[in-house]
Amino acid sequence: MKKFVQFYQKPLKIFHPSCFQSTNYVKTIAFALLLFFSLLHVNIVRVFKDTFSIVDMGIYNVGIIKGMLEVPFSILVIYLYNKLSKKFNNLTCFLLITGFFITFFCWFGWIFYLKQQLNIPNFQDTPLFIENKNTFIQSKLYFVLIKLPYICLYLFGEVWVVVLYSFLIWSFIHTKTSENDVTQNYTIYNSISQSSIIVSGFILSYVRNILNISMGLVDIQTMSLLILITGLIIVLFYLFIYFYFPSFSQNIKEQQGQSYSFSMEYYSLLSNNKNIRKMFYIVLCCGLSMTLLHLLWFQYLQVFYENNISSIINVQGYLNYYTGGITLSLCFISKLIFRTFQWKFLSLLVPMLCGIFSILFLLFLWFNTTNLSTNYKINHNLILIIGSIYYIMSRSLKYTIFDIAKEIFFSYYKKNQEVLTKGKSLIDVIAFKLGKSTGALCITLFSFTHYITLSFSYFILTFVMLVIYYIWISSINKINK
Repeated sequence: MKKFVQFYQKPLKIFHPSCFQSTNYVKTIAFALLLFFSLLHVNIVRVFKDTFSIVDMGIYNVGIIKGMLEVPFSILVIYLYNKLSKKFNNLTCFLLITGFFITFFCWFGWIFYLKQQLNIPNFQDTPLFIENKNTFIQSKLYFVLIKLPYICLYLFGEVWVVVLYSFLIWSFIHTKTSENDVTQNYTIYNSISQSSIIVSGFILSYVRNILNISMGLVDIQTMSLLILITGLIIVLFYLFIYFYFPSFSQNIKEQQGQSYSFSMEYYSLLSNNKNIRKMFYIVLCCGLSMTLLHLLWFQYLQVFYENNISSIINVQGYLNYYTGGITLSLCFISKLIFRTFQWKFLSLLVPMLCGIFSILFLLFLWFNTTNLSTNYKINHNLILIIGSIYYIMSRSLKYTIFDIAKEIFFSYYKKNQEVLTKGKSLIDVIAFKLGKSTGALCITLFSFTHYITLSFSYFILTFVMLVIYYIWISSINKINK
């Protein structure tokens, strides 16, 4: 980690003549396109699983599934990948996992959804639900059996979008890049890949309609077809890079000494590597804080617009428009940003800016729920503006500054396949999903109690957010000291 200490203390050197060599030019374009199609695939999967699982099961049931099952399923996926990586090389593991998830999405869209019986009763209309409370557990079991494919769709979609982009693709790129490649070209990768947000919107709006009309498909068949096509493109780019460019990574089997259990391997990594442990806390705090505030923000929108679906959708459209514009703008100037500022400053920028507006948003909500006269309460339009600023800023900074700093951190482990396999899966998958699930459970608990103790609940949430940001900032300061 000596090189990382030197990098940590000095500004990044972004521009270098080697960027313009023909081999590096091909590599840069290949990596950028791999990331572009990966994010394009991820965006389509997100819409696919949200549309069909949430509409069929309802947001309340999805919240419970997200809070209780997402982390265990993420651990299961990483466990299986850990086992596969000890028997097969990276290429085989990638093909097996990618093939499994894409096959499931295609099966759901082309076989299950279209062939299911249209007269399946709604869960709330079943006799088990209507009868007395003694059958409540039975009714829940009945719900799980009936909705199992939809539960799997939501869980698979939630985990796959993180496993593919943050873990499989980026850990693979780190094995194929040198130290200079990442610091010089990551901003190019990010700029091209984030443009997939706009392209995915075009595909879902126009290409979907064209395919429906020309091929006689319904929406779910078209979405499954788009997932299959983008998945195959990802595999082709992966194969090209895998065989065309040399690897900087050592064989993981050469680094393994005594064989340990799955849990002991990850516990040992966290115990023995201070930087990995601190990065685990950072990503955990990021997922927890953003999920908690985003859900609370949408809950406020629901109250502010009095459940007017049209108004809420319009606001979300404007928020996504501004978020996409600011994200792409930051991508285009990220070379200048990372050339000017140090890694530590950029890492602290996200929790400090997001922390200011999130605490301000919570304090305004807390102040408005106290027993004050109307003259002393804060205008709800001001709360709406503060919440909008936080939502846009948190997403834009997460997609650019936060992710850039995180991947640069991992780029200095490029020769350590064990860290790229275990450390990156531990941080990008388990820590992030653990944070998001905890945030979802907190809001679920909050929704049960806020009608009784609303002011006190906002006070507790404000205190919790202060603790989260303290852990986040202190973890950044303790890296490599």
